[in-house]
Amino acid sequence: GMYCWVKIIEENIANAKTQEKTIGLVPLGAQDLKNKIYSYNAPVVAPLMGAKVGEERIIKIPMGTFKTKVLDIQKMR
Repeated sequence: GMYCWVKIIEENIANAKTQEKTIGLVPLGAQDLKNKIYSYNAPVVAPLMGAKVGEERIIKIPMGTFKTKVLDIQKMR
């Protein structure tokens, strides 16, 4: 959904490094990249749209290919 925080665990496929992070999903024009809040069509989050907790998705961006798993989804307050 829109205006939500998505907590993911992300694995860089090239080096197998993993990190946990929380990113925001918002409509176009509401993004705040400094605070890791992205519009739904940004390449770094577009594959997560519609994902449910526990689902895995692949994200391909210029920095590499990442396997992500959704850990939690919370509405923004």
